[in-house]
Amino acid sequence: MGFILADYFIDFLARYYAQQDVQLITPVLFLIRLFLYFVITVLALSQLMLDLTIIYTFVTPVAWGIGLGLGAAIAIIVGFGLRNRSEAIMDNIISSIVKKS
Repeated sequence: MGFILADYFIDFLARYYAQQDVQLITPVLFLIRLFLYFVITVLALSQLMLDLTIIYTFVTPVAWGIGLGLGAAIAIIVGFGLRNRSEAIMDNIISSIVKKS
């Protein structure tokens, strides 16, 4: 049942984003589909009371790596995006503080 719902959800997103003409949505949807399949499989195996320690052993470092990588990417993007605007932002903040005093 879970695989059917995952396929329906991904197909719905594919139809929606095809109308919106979003670039490179197909690989993103493929990765989401793989993630949902993995989650469904792990949940099904845990309901069968199978030992999933080996799966968790490999998945935990991968999850930490992806989380740290995304965090670093977001920090770099925000850092480079605000590099040229930081002076103007700080001037606005300081002038608003001075006006209140």
